[in-house]
Amino acid sequence: MKDFDSGLQAALKMRKYDVLTGRSVDLRAAYRNFRDRLFEKYVVPFLQKMFYNLLGYVPNYNTETIKRFFIVICAVFAIAAAVFIFLKIRRKKNASLSVEDLLDSLQNGAVTYADLLAQALQLSQNGNFRDAVRFEYAALLWALNIKGVIVLTDNKTNNALLREAAGFNARYYPDFSKVIGAFNAAWFGHKTISAQKYAQNRERVLKLIGTAEGQNA
Repeated sequence: MKDFDSGLQAALKMRKYDVLTGRSVDLRAAYRNFRDRLFEKYVVPFLQKMFYNLLGYVPNYNTETIKRFFIVICAVFAIAAAVFIFLKIRRKKNASLSVEDLLDSLQNGAVTYADLLAQALQLSQNGNFRDAVRFEYAALLWALNIKGVIVLTDNKTNNALLREAAGFNARYYPDFSKVIGAFNAAWFGHKTISAQKYAQNRERVLKLIGTAEGQNA
């Protein structure tokens, strides 16, 4: 660590000297000096040891060649990490359809809100309460929409839908507001939902849907 610290201190001193005196300092040269010390003290011995463990001997490469080799290795690892993160995010995105996607499926007639409620129950039985809440929320919105309690449009927020439902009938407000809160916490806040809280939320969803269906009976 002595060479590392001394290289860093040298760069800082050069910068400090420049600020105090106004003299021109080549910061690139200071950086190269710091980098060379770092390579000579840590990187080169590490790579030599790695070659010895893998090959049984240390190739007769000069320091510059080892530097280039190290840079290539870092670049390869950086690209691999970026690809891995991208694929992981993409798989997660594909695995979890948004509420908008679920509503599109409902609108196209691919599923019914009863189908989503059944899928939500299956998800909850597998311990996936977060997705279960999302499926039930989509089912509730669609049920309220087709029953005329709300009118779904792309530009409406959850709060706007809550006000619309309450304006249709004030009795929707208490349970609907709690369902929206649970959905926001689970989906946007990524908060863990217990089995008990999920059961309470599902009960509210079913009660709201039952109210909407009953008014048209």
